[in-house]
Amino acid sequence: MGGLAVIRQRTAAAGLGVALALSIWTMRAHAQTAPGQPIYKDKCSRCHGANGEGDTAPQLVPFKWTYEKTLDRVRHPECEMPAFTESELSDDDVAQIVTYLKTLKK
Repeated sequence: MGGLAVIRQRTAAAGLGVALALSIWTMRAHAQTAPGQPIYKDKCSRCHGANGEGDTAPQLVPFKWTYEKTLDRVRHPECEMPAFTESELSDDDVAQIVTYLKTLKK
């Protein structure tokens, strides 16, 4: 094989290696975002803090409520929190938020 062919082959192999590394890095970055985290950030963090530590609303961590209790509180709050309708925050969204909050440590 000529020198030019070897260079092309090595260049192609290096390019594939870089593409593979970027793919793995992207997959890991997406895997580190817990389900429910983006929804929590959008709907809850403004008042409950970025990590559930509380701000203008009570802290949520450690999170001990059940999904059912959380869903009831989200739909019918017993405080100044606004109620969220199912069109604003689906039952599945609430379930994902509960799962996410249970992963957080105080």
